[in-house]
Amino acid sequence: MIFTTGANSRWSTVRNGGKITPMRFTTITKSFLPGFSMFLALSAAAPLLRADAPATQPAADAQKDSPEVKVIRDIILDADKNDAKRTLEQVRKEYHTENEKEATFIDFIAHESWEESKAQQAVRDKWGPEAEGKFAHMLAASTLEDDQVCTIKIDGDHATISWDNIKGSSPMSMVKVDGHWLADGHAMYAEATKDDPTKAPVQNPSGPMMKQVVDDIAAGKFDDADAFLADFKTKVSPPDGN
Repeated sequence: MIFTTGANSRWSTVRNGGKITPMRFTTITKSFLPGFSMFLALSAAAPLLRADAPATQPAADAQKDSPEVKVIRDIILDADKNDAKRTLEQVRKEYHTENEKEATFIDFIAHESWEESKAQQAVRDKWGPEAEGKFAHMLAASTLEDDQVCTIKIDGDHATISWDNIKGSSPMSMVKVDGHWLADGHAMYAEATKDDPTKAPVQNPSGPMMKQVVDDIAAGKFDDADAFLADFKTKVSPPDGN
């Protein structure tokens, strides 16, 4: 979901030595944040939390969500269920930015997340949630099932969502603006430019690959989920398979 805030996921990826390295925002999931949560060389932005103890909701216990945690979880789950059916403009509104540079960066992220959401939905519709989960986890992105058990921590107007069950995933940051929780594009941009704030983030699109996934499934290219997953694995793994 990404939050898009782009996965269920909603992640972006970056090319790293020939490998697509997933990155989540938050992917509230699908295009929203999380899920990968696909973009560039970043790791998910860490939330700007204060030093006082944050309110933490235990993972895998959504039935005991506090009211505010439930609001955030419902936003993430809604992105999982519906971002693939939304327009790019609708998904983009799930992010908060504070200036033109951040907005340009998040425009790219939202598009990548949106494409990933559609790819995950295509896999789920064709072969079910188990296949979608395997596909999403190759991207370090989340699914509806993952987001039902993710850990949500709130500290004032900032929140962090983490997926401890997804190898390689990074926490996603959200911020409350005018009473609404949004993916924190400001924190994402800060993370993306932390090594050199004077340079714009390098963007390596993964959207075309996600669109190809949708097209290949629609064309009946694969006999079953195993064939699809094996093929996709070769595309996101380096030549030595590690």
